[in-house]
Amino acid sequence: APADPQPVPDDDFVVDFARMGRRNTDVDSAVEAVAYFTHKPDQVFSRQLLPRLGRMVEDNGLSGRVRFDFFDESTSLWHHELDNVETCTQIYMAMLLANRARSIDDITASKFISLANNIAIYLDAEVSVPDSKTMVEGADRVARIVKAFDNVLSVKIVCDKDITETALESAATACGFTRHESRYEKSPVDTMDPIFVLAPSKTLKNEVELKFDVPLMSAADDPLPAFFSLANDLCCRIDAMTTDASGHPLGSMSAALIDGQLREVHSAMTAHGVPAGSSRALKIFSFA
Repeated sequence: APADPQPVPDDDFVVDFARMGRRNTDVDSAVEAVAYFTHKPDQVFSRQLLPRLGRMVEDNGLSGRVRFDFFDESTSLWHHELDNVETCTQIYMAMLLANRARSIDDITASKFISLANNIAIYLDAEVSVPDSKTMVEGADRVARIVKAFDNVLSVKIVCDKDITETALESAATACGFTRHESRYEKSPVDTMDPIFVLAPSKTLKNEVELKFDVPLMSAADDPLPAFFSLANDLCCRIDAMTTDASGHPLGSMSAALIDGQLREVHSAMTAHGVPAGSSRALKIFSFA
């Protein structure tokens, strides 16, 4: 009789989507300063020269702020990582105009332009790059949008007795949170800013605060039911109740009011071109 088929390890089914590449670049000129490099006719970018781009970014004082997107002519795919590129014929260099942590000013804009021009010389490439005035004006526009929709919904989880660190950690872990210093965070992927944050009260030992970062979760994902479900789950695990910031228990009327306000925020964000949870929103409402 034929031998029974052996089970295939789960690891064989793991797909590294980053290595697969994308059909389109994810550069967004509405919220990013973008430099676009193309090679001379009948040429490609030298694979030996490209690894130095990271060092050039560091030398210009823009570490952590600039990212590249490389087009592989052989596969017609875009990649952020050079390891996956064989024949590079196009390059985008992008820098976020503004987010929750910072905004491009004249000095930063000049650094970006200088870097783009230096790279063009180094690669013997053609480059298109925005001017400093356009970048700063764009940063101001994005910063205003961030300020207008920087909404965080917060509730309290209140116990009759003190919530011990052990009890909180057990409940948080069971609900999918990961500890970061003195608080707990939850996000769909590790690279994202946390959508939900759980933190002990700074004054009362029988309270913890649960926060929901509104711009980071799409309306299509039913964020409010997910938020209240998470709060209820935590309450069940530590024998607590959910209240508003003033300590009043949250009932159906309060939830309906919050739901109406959240719908208004979602509609306004969409009208301004930054739907909650979209790629654009995740970029500008980051702290990186």
